[in-house]
Order: sequence, then C-alpha cells, then structure tokens
Amino acid sequence: PWTEYMAKYDIEEVHGSGIRVDLGEDAEVAGTQYRLPSGKCPVFGKGIIIENSKTTFLTPVATENQDLKDGGFAFPPTKPLMSPMTLDDMRDLYKNNEYVKNLDELTLCSRHAGNMNPDNDKNSNYKYPAVYDYEDKKCHILYIAAQENNGPRYCNKDESKRNSMFCFRPAKDISFQNYTYLSKNVVDNWEKVCPRKNLQNAKFGLWVDG
Repeated sequence: PWTEYMAKYDIEEVHGSGIRVDLGEDAEVAGTQYRLPSGKCPVFGKGIIIENSKTTFLTPVATENQDLKDGGFAFPPTKPLMSPMTLDDMRDLYKNNEYVKNLDELTLCSRHAGNMNPDNDKNSNYKYPAVYDYEDKKCHILYIAAQENNGPRYCNKDESKRNSMFCFRPAKDISFQNYTYLSKNVVDNWEKVCPRKNLQNAKFGLWVDG
C-alpha cells in the first residue's frame, strides 16, 4: 500500500516531463518545430512571473499596435470568445461531446485548449497549454508556452523599453494560489495518480529495524 501511495510523488515518472523549464515535447506548426509543455499532471499554484512588470501573465499577448510589454501570455480575444472561458460556458460548449462533457474542470480546460489550431494548421500536433483559475472558474488558454526567458541576449528587464522582449520565469507564488497550470497531456485520472497536497511531517528513506 505504501509503495502505491508514494508512486504519485515520483514526479519525473508521473508527469512524464520536467515541471519547470524543459517543456518536454516537440510539435510542428506550418513546417516549424516548437517545444510545448507535456506534463501529465496539473501543476497547482504555478504561474509565470514577468520581471519588472505590472502586467500579469494572464493578460492577452500584445497584438497589432501594442508594444510587447503591454501584453502577457494569454490568448488574444476571438469571436466567439474562446479564452478566458467560464466552466459553465465550457460545459455548454461540449455538452454533446461524449469524450469531454463529463470531465472534471481541470481536464476539461486542458482539452478545451487543445482544440485550438495554431495558425489554422489543422494538421499540426501543437496544443496550447492552459491555466485554470479556481477562484472565478475560468479557463485561460496560453498563447505563449515558454516557461523561462532570462539574460540580456534574450530579454530586457528595463520596463521603459516597451517593445523589447520581457524576461520571465516560472514560480509557485502566493499570487498564483488559485491557478493550476495544465498541458495538453493532463490525464483524466489525475486525482488518483498525481500529487496535489504537500506532505507534512513526513520522513523519506529506508526503515531499518533497530
């Protein structure tokens, strides 16, 4: 029983992916290869911190005449609106889909994000990640899948340089306590096989008599 219980804490095996920076999988869009998140478990309390910015990562990405630093990571507005979408609206959207209509809210959010085709490329195997907000019961599709971007070659922390790429990093922060980060591969039995709550007063190691 103990072995079965502890199996969910083998992060690399259960998730099937790094949970911080290495995204774990490749996908092709219009002939170009991209990395994308592929973890099998929801990551509770995780978000992306944009350095030296008042813009949160769930702000839609900058479009048209906006500077890069005006935007965040989330999907831009669409007609009809696909992100953010409330749990009730997702239930209604998929009410006739036998494969997803009875899924829990996290798995449903993951599948909803996976239904978006990048660049209208229906042959692409690329699937967007998502964040589910437990507080307002909304699913946010993330247009940007990257997890970390640091160093002067790749980004600029100077907030006044509005059209330079922002620096960012993954974090488990108090401000993200209601968020759950989701990849396209979240398993529908995650409540059974994935860790959720931190262990308290636990000691790891081999028990030896005496």
